[in-house]
Amino acid sequence: MSIQRCTICSVLVLLVLSILTVTGAVGSAQAGARHDIDVNVGVLGGGSYAEDEADTWEEEGEITNTFAGLGYTFYFNEIREEEIPNELKVFLQHPARLSARISSSTYEEDTEREYESGTMADEDTRFETSVRDIRLSGSYYFPSNTGLGLALTLGSGEREYEMGSDGTVTYAHDADEDRRRISLWVDQYLNEKHRLRFYYSNYLREFSYEDENGRSWDRDRTTDWFEFSYTAAYGGSFRFYLDLDFAYGQAARDYETGRSDPSWDLYNFGLTFGPAFSRFAIYFYLDYTSWEPEDSDDTYDKYDLDYGLSPKVWFGDRVNLSFDLFGNLTYYDYPDAANTDGKTEATFGIEIALKVRF
Repeated sequence: MSIQRCTICSVLVLLVLSILTVTGAVGSAQAGARHDIDVNVGVLGGGSYAEDEADTWEEEGEITNTFAGLGYTFYFNEIREEEIPNELKVFLQHPARLSARISSSTYEEDTEREYESGTMADEDTRFETSVRDIRLSGSYYFPSNTGLGLALTLGSGEREYEMGSDGTVTYAHDADEDRRRISLWVDQYLNEKHRLRFYYSNYLREFSYEDENGRSWDRDRTTDWFEFSYTAAYGGSFRFYLDLDFAYGQAARDYETGRSDPSWDLYNFGLTFGPAFSRFAIYFYLDYTSWEPEDSDDTYDKYDLDYGLSPKVWFGDRVNLSFDLFGNLTYYDYPDAANTDGKTEATFGIEIALKVRF
């Protein structure tokens, strides 16, 4: 939590400095911009519900998540002042760029399992994780409107798990996490308004666990994504923005303890659309992912739906304030051996972001 408070303080300090900087820039010059500074903070909350197939117990949980981020982008070509929506200038002009971003988040889930018979004590569990990431990325566009992009994300985190009854902890373990994501993509603009993207990423998460008795073990998670997307901005001074994403992924867990290692095939569809005016845009989005296990008798199916509404307002040509109102629905369909008749999670949140361009 102290790390997150430090990140939020840094974000607020940079926010003030950015406003002072851009105020001077806007008042003294109207040249094209080469820099973006953006900060964001957000929070979400919700709950979870599960029960067994025989209706002998039910489980309810509370979920909270807070996050913050700070980013900087340098454009090798100036963002030209054109009569097009500010929100779409980078997409339509696609200058070469370098970016860096730091972020942090804290997630907590508290659940209570109640047994119908009354002969067994109710169980309480607490799961908390905090992570920090730094992301470096860049892209370059050739005169043929073909672009190449590369991103590297490095991060670390900690997680805590406790289970108990009547205020007494009966089992607990901690874990340290190291994470790395490498992303590659190729863009091809068919013309100024239409872009095709081919994207690949490899995401590795390495966990080192230790329980209350000193027993330690490792577990790795690997996810590969192969994605194809089409993005367009139809119109002139007013544009209708559309983004379609289709992706296939493979996820696997390596327990390194002799236990069977589950794996999934992932299928994803994403849709973002909405109008963009000169200094205002509002986007709607849906993102659906299904996790289909290679061995349905060993692990769960998972269905994940993200949805949201994102208004974006520009004050002049240099300052942007956006609000992301979003929700998530997740359903886990467990195998018969797990004796769980599915688990549902539902969360809602808001993210506020400020961007300064100069």
